[in-house]
Amino acid sequence: MTNLFTKEWHGLKKCILCLIFFGGTNSCSRNHSPNVMVLPNHFKIQILIRLNEKGIIIPTYWGNDSIEHLLYWDTHSPSWADFNIIKDKSAIKKSEEYNYRTTTADGTPIHGDVYICDKISLGNVSFFNSLFYDIVHQVDPGRDDKIYGVFGEELIDKGIWKIDFKNETITFTSSLDSLKELSEANVLPSRFNDGVIKLDVLF
Repeated sequence: MTNLFTKEWHGLKKCILCLIFFGGTNSCSRNHSPNVMVLPNHFKIQILIRLNEKGIIIPTYWGNDSIEHLLYWDTHSPSWADFNIIKDKSAIKKSEEYNYRTTTADGTPIHGDVYICDKISLGNVSFFNSLFYDIVHQVDPGRDDKIYGVFGEELIDKGIWKIDFKNETITFTSSLDSLKELSEANVLPSRFNDGVIKLDVLF
């Protein structure tokens, strides 16, 4: 739900960025189950991504449908989708146990229903029993924006991610050792607070 990029980030796209998550973050007040199962247990996939001024866009498939749904990849948001994804999906049902109350990026309070999807697929990796918020998609005036949701933190923390902005790909893996490029990476002093990674950057 937060924008991943400002204009300054476009100058950094040529970098290869490794993001590592070993536990769930908690950036919102919510009532959510953490029991998402990922199969296969050991995996490494590389998929093409799209980039725009709002962030990183990834292709997903819900249930057994062959329809591609584009989602923003966002480390500081719960997963959510709107009616364009929820409608007519036999793999999706409303949760009788959970609901949400949180705020948008600009601080607007929102609340509503939580749904559960039997299976969300990214490449050949599947996330089973994924909970997500039902949030109305806000279309920007003058834009044909067909991205109706967010692939959020509770799914992102199920593995290790490498984002290659130069070649516009994401690698998602269950093992840090499978990322051969780590020897070329730089260690940056960082501060971790409430699900946010803070870096001191000089432009």
